[in-house]
Amino acid sequence: MKENFQYGGQAVIEGVMMRSPRFFAVACRRTDDEEIEIRQEAITSVFHRFKWLNKPFLRGTLALFEAMALGMKSLSFSASVAMDAELRKEAAEKANSSRQGKETPASENSGIKLFIFMAIGAGLSIGVWKVIPLILSRWLQTPGSLNIAAWSAALLVFIAWCGLLWLLNRPPKEKTIPSDEPPKSISEIAVGATMVVGLALGVGLFVVLPNAMAGILGRWFTNPISLNLAEGVLRLLIFIGYVGAISLMKDIQRVFQYHGAEHKVINTFEANQPLTLENALKQTRIHPRCGTSFILIVLLISIIVFSFLGWPAWYWRILSRLLLLPVIAGISYEIIRLAGRQKDAAWTRILLAPGLWSQYITTREPSNGQVEVAMKALQAVLDKENQSSEMALVP
Repeated sequence: MKENFQYGGQAVIEGVMMRSPRFFAVACRRTDDEEIEIRQEAITSVFHRFKWLNKPFLRGTLALFEAMALGMKSLSFSASVAMDAELRKEAAEKANSSRQGKETPASENSGIKLFIFMAIGAGLSIGVWKVIPLILSRWLQTPGSLNIAAWSAALLVFIAWCGLLWLLNRPPKEKTIPSDEPPKSISEIAVGATMVVGLALGVGLFVVLPNAMAGILGRWFTNPISLNLAEGVLRLLIFIGYVGAISLMKDIQRVFQYHGAEHKVINTFEANQPLTLENALKQTRIHPRCGTSFILIVLLISIIVFSFLGWPAWYWRILSRLLLLPVIAGISYEIIRLAGRQKDAAWTRILLAPGLWSQYITTREPSNGQVEVAMKALQAVLDKENQSSEMALVP
């Protein structure tokens, strides 16, 4: 019996990535001509070279890093496809406008916009300068440290805002029709920068912020277990609020539709049904091995683990959360892995219920075309696996 739990994927920009034990494929629909581009590639997993690493509670952390690397590579490809299609579309529109003798009017309100942006940036900087001492007053007792932290944060916000202002107002570069080879280096830099910013934002939102908020509650509660539980609940609420907020964005909603398409196709495959559009549309868009369920399990396990750490100084609390994340990820990975094998068990339904409920936010009902893209990605992976197996049988 084949181990279906090894097949999975993720949504990318206008597409889906699917992976098997040895290969992955990304299928993306071009926005200019509706064609589907597919990229297939072998996976060079560390588990293939060092089989001793494939042990319970150890493999979870390594699998998480591999998944992040594979996701970044898939996002880079989808970004290059989207960029290529957008440049072709803009070039076609520009050529059409030139034939009709139309010119794009220049903006007449750049001075007003500049003043508004500068005013907003100054307001944000002043706000940060005033708010930072309130947040850090529980941690830093000396007025000098508070002033340095406040001024530093305000300066960083103002510099970041000026950088954004420069990006928005710099003159556009002349765009040309791209060649057959998409500008991969640009998309890779963009995706890499997004990953770094996202990682920093994640640490700030889900580690530093709930810890600081729980520290404020320390004025009324002194029990370390109560404070750790409060921090865990706050972290969970922040995550749910964050996901709910971004789900209102139109572009994110399309990604969530592709997320739902990925689940429908995987559910069709794991039900041993032919990969047809009709069969896939009948499937649920919920799956117990989803990354959303994994994150919810991580958050719940972290509440239990951190409850035994006491309530030391703030910097030790932040450091301990970061250092123990691989341990918590390893435990959560094993739970998700076991749940994928026993989807119909009562304990699975109870334990994974929060993660399954949250998928009603992180997935949307996909269109027929989006399900078709997900099927193309999975079929490409299955074809590669079949070809590899046939070659292995040839003497």
